[in-house]
Amino acid sequence: LPALQGSTRVGDNTGSTNTGLIGLSALNLRGLSALRTLVLMDSECVVPANFNGVVDVSQMPQLLIQRVDVVTGGASASWGSDAISGVVNFVTDKKFEGFKMNAQAGLSTYGDAGNMLFQAAAGTSFAGGRGHFEVATEYSYNDVLLPRYPVETQHTAQPNIGGRTIAVGVQPDRLNASLTALSDA
Repeated sequence: LPALQGSTRVGDNTGSTNTGLIGLSALNLRGLSALRTLVLMDSECVVPANFNGVVDVSQMPQLLIQRVDVVTGGASASWGSDAISGVVNFVTDKKFEGFKMNAQAGLSTYGDAGNMLFQAAAGTSFAGGRGHFEVATEYSYNDVLLPRYPVETQHTAQPNIGGRTIAVGVQPDRLNASLTALSDA
């Protein structure tokens, strides 16, 4: 949605130590900051993930979300000053029965930067339909992209096993030719 301008992902803000948003997926409605966006789950406030009061939307049970309601105009009149930029309400499926699962994995062409996602949700009724139980879980892993230098210009003691070959600066054979030319002069 265009209204969610400036929202952050888990990998954003990793170089900052003063925002309090490191490692959070935060929604930012209308570019007024994540602090001004009220995040609800089933029309009830969600516990903030940090001292600023920003909600980490990665906590939401993704497989149980039925829909997401976004209100931007006049939200503070209904919900108060927490909703200056608007309200995002995650509505969950409260009658889900059965089991569903999502699994995916990936790897780059060079054999690095692997990622994995596993999600599962289950729900059942009991006591003749008078009670309902739901559970959801998620596991996500993203491996980093590790640059590897060619063996000739390697600056570490670890061997170059697979990975991307990144040559920095002058190539070794050109460097040797330049040094030879300088020593002859």
